[in-house]
Amino acid sequence: MHGDFDLPANSENELIHLLEHTPSLLALALETTLVTDLLFRRLGPPSLQDSATFSGTIDQSPAFLPLLHTLAIHVFINFQWHSVANMFTTSVGSFDSARRALKNFGLKIYGDFRDSPPLHGSDPNEIEEDAAERLLVVRKSGVNVTILDERDCDMLDAPDSTSPSSSAEGNDL
Repeated sequence: MHGDFDLPANSENELIHLLEHTPSLLALALETTLVTDLLFRRLGPPSLQDSATFSGTIDQSPAFLPLLHTLAIHVFINFQWHSVANMFTTSVGSFDSARRALKNFGLKIYGDFRDSPPLHGSDPNEIEEDAAERLLVVRKSGVNVTILDERDCDMLDAPDSTSPSSSAEGNDL
């Protein structure tokens, strides 16, 4: 790979380019501060804009990491929470989740690195209510979804929870 790895966008684009050429990847662990909405959008279902061809048909390009069953990311928040939740939404023209093969998703947050804070003056370390609800639905459907803050507290638990989640114990995020 080539490129200027000092620039976050270039580094993330290079990572995505590399991952596009490894469709048989089963497990992936990323420990980086350079993950933005771009990676989570790529992990999600194709949008109508991305997948529609000039004739109005849906482009059947290969899925991004279709066999991935374990994904662990350690990162500073440099993304919007809805991007994470959208990763599990239904694919265009399909009733299956875009991440059907994914069984384990772990996200460890080191802190907030976003240029602009979340809307409505909310705590930057809290997951927006809509995104949290959608991620909890994914968890209830059988995907092991674990999102931990810098204190190893489960960010999908009740906001008054201040102790590390028992579900996080023994988890190798």
